[in-house]
Amino acid sequence: MTRLIDPRMGANKYSAENGGQSDYISDLEHQGLIMIPAPGIDEEPGIQAIQDKLSYNPQKPIDAENRPRFYISDECENTISSMQHYDGKTRDHPWKDPVDCLR
Repeated sequence: MTRLIDPRMGANKYSAENGGQSDYISDLEHQGLIMIPAPGIDEEPGIQAIQDKLSYNPQKPIDAENRPRFYISDECENTISSMQHYDGKTRDHPWKDPVDCLR
């Protein structure tokens, strides 16, 4: 199984209990979880891909051709809110993480 981790957060050094330095990638590896830093790709293609998957022509009936190709359960309230609020203009936006997971 491939497990991706945010490369900046995963490699961020902090003071460990033993007085040395550690990072999340190393800590998880010691627990048997091998994490691969996610590629630092541009956000725009991923956001555009989400929009493309959600698009359809509302003027026509929904059918096998005219329908969204991506659905989000109405129980995923944080994901829905993130898509409504994230503007893609800043990397430290509070609604960025759920959109990153979708990308």
